[in-house]
Amino acid sequence: MEVAEQTLGENFVFHLYSAQLFQCGDGGKVITTQTPYHPSRLEKSKKDPERKIRLLINMGEYQRAINLCHEVGCKDKIKEIAENALKMFDFDNAVNAFTQINDIKTAMTIKKFTHLENEFLLKGQVAVVLKKFDTAEAMFLQSDPIYALRLRAALQQWDRALILAKQHSPSEVPLVSYELAKQLEFSGDYLEAKIYYEAALRFELSEEKYSKCLAGLARSLLKCDEFQQGLKYAHKVKEEQQIEEIAEILEEKKHNSEACSFYERAGNWNKAAFLCIHLKLWSKLRDIIKTADSPKIHAFYAKALEQEKDYRNATEHYLKSGDELSAVRILVEKMKDIESAVKVYHNHRNVEIASLIANAYAEAKDIKLAIKYMITAHRRNDAIDLAKKSNCLSIFNEWADIDGTTEDFLELAINFELNGNRLEAGKYYAKAKRFDKALSTLLNDISNVECVEEAVRIVVLCKDTYVVDKTITIFRDEPNCQKYLPELYSAKGDFSEAANVAFRLAETEQRNGNYKIARAVLIDSIRRLRASNLSVPLDLIRTLELVHSYLLVRIHLQKSNHLAAAQMLLRVSRSLSKFQRHAVHILTTAVLECQRAGLRKSAYSIAAMLLNSKSKEQIDKKYKLKIENAARKPPREEDQEDEDLTPCHYCGEMCFVTSLACEGCKNTIPMCIATGYHVTKHDLVVSPCCSFPAKQDALVDLVSINNCCPLCETIINVDDIHYADIKDIKF
Repeated sequence: MEVAEQTLGENFVFHLYSAQLFQCGDGGKVITTQTPYHPSRLEKSKKDPERKIRLLINMGEYQRAINLCHEVGCKDKIKEIAENALKMFDFDNAVNAFTQINDIKTAMTIKKFTHLENEFLLKGQVAVVLKKFDTAEAMFLQSDPIYALRLRAALQQWDRALILAKQHSPSEVPLVSYELAKQLEFSGDYLEAKIYYEAALRFELSEEKYSKCLAGLARSLLKCDEFQQGLKYAHKVKEEQQIEEIAEILEEKKHNSEACSFYERAGNWNKAAFLCIHLKLWSKLRDIIKTADSPKIHAFYAKALEQEKDYRNATEHYLKSGDELSAVRILVEKMKDIESAVKVYHNHRNVEIASLIANAYAEAKDIKLAIKYMITAHRRNDAIDLAKKSNCLSIFNEWADIDGTTEDFLELAINFELNGNRLEAGKYYAKAKRFDKALSTLLNDISNVECVEEAVRIVVLCKDTYVVDKTITIFRDEPNCQKYLPELYSAKGDFSEAANVAFRLAETEQRNGNYKIARAVLIDSIRRLRASNLSVPLDLIRTLELVHSYLLVRIHLQKSNHLAAAQMLLRVSRSLSKFQRHAVHILTTAVLECQRAGLRKSAYSIAAMLLNSKSKEQIDKKYKLKIENAARKPPREEDQEDEDLTPCHYCGEMCFVTSLACEGCKNTIPMCIATGYHVTKHDLVVSPCCSFPAKQDALVDLVSINNCCPLCETIINVDDIHYADIKDIKF
């Protein structure tokens, strides 16, 4: 202290008060001297906050010192304040200071021993907090030596702890001996560790500690190369982790056979299997390998089995190791089991595996599959060479379609062209994106229908305006190719012209008596317009309805529905100019069906018209007398032809069933493709294949008999027919 450095002389100090010394001088004179802690001195220390904090600490003004630290930003001094307060046994200020620096653990520790009344025990606890452990031990030994033992144990200073245990607590000697042995083993002093493990085992220990001590002694003995003695204790160990540690030491010391046994006892099958392979203990390995899960172990074992020519088991273990390539190599090269190799490929899809399989198939002269797997293995040049050599380009063609490249397709196209196969050459020029070349190749033989149809398909798919226009120009001059023009115009995006061409083609086919072809042209054209969300011209709809009405006659006659057949024929006869090729036949059949249906008035008028026409001589002799009789007997007034009425789908006004337009609302009413009558709201369905409307009962009845749509003749199922709304029908 600074005050201690001042010379007070020989004067007798008789009082210290408020940081002032009161002395008795010569003649009884009182001399007053200020200490360094006097407020006036503190006031002078304002310019040196650290000195002021130190003065406050020395004065024991810990709270003021803490406050000053916060004011001047010297929080690092608070720990010094806390330790000084603890030294002076000012526990409240010590706890407060440690809390201020967030050392909550130390603060809680102090609170736990503040209630102690034993001076030495209290001083020992304070010394522990201040990390003066030798002082703490000395204090504990003067109060309760167990505290000194616990201190050394907590510090893991087991050598000193053992001395204390022997002197003051013999019951703790086994545990301390074990802990000391463990520490010595960890530090590599196995000889000393062995001594203390043995010392610990002389006492009665818990089962857990006994097991650990036994394992520790076994490890230490083995490390000291006392092999037989170490194994003696090792065989007594039961805990798997400890057994595995012993096995590792045995392996390190090159005692592989014993290490293998201990790994097996520990349940470490991978290590046990590895050592079995190293020692070539195959019989033992066969049992262990079943539970091993290390791919590396299975790979080692597989190689050993392959050397022993046990190919079946080698394959199994190669697969378990994840080496599918080696497994397939054995299957195709050693076992000639290509089928099993293919199964492996399908499970793993490896290019190298595919290459091995391709070679195996080539060797087995199975050219088709050899080419397939060569393509899969990206060996296209080899595949083409094999196909050429074997004269099997069609096989390469088949597999190249699945996984071919542009180069593959071009190579195929050239080869097919050289061999005179224009159809295949054109297909592969198109796949190689050589559309112009594909078109010229295919249309070089324009009389070949397959080539023409393939050319149309390619032109539609490529959507190249130049190629489309070129094809249209060629087809215009070829009568047999004009039927493809609507599709080509649609591919070009000119749907209006496509519809016009389709209409003209349909009329031409209709005049020539090719009614099904005409209907097909019209259906295709309407489908394309619908697919592009474009409105369908009414002329196309009316022409389709008229042609289909004529084709429905045969269906009605097959069902002996003479009235419906007659009504369809009457509709057709009103547009007879479009059916000139079969005009006489249509009128003849109309007369006969009208008579059968009781429509005498219609039969009379058509018979009279037929006999007065220039085509009278063309009437079939079988029916001529019947036609003449029908024309001689004019209908009576009571011979009225009452036609059924059903409501208009739009406005509800009653209309004749054969009428396809409403007189009330002037709307076009869709025609039923199964009957030829207009559809009604309550039983409206659409064909699932072409989306044209029909009456449910009539369509279901026809599909049940013929299994196809009556309009487009596509195979359909009755279960696919569902109700529809008029809004869903596109025109």
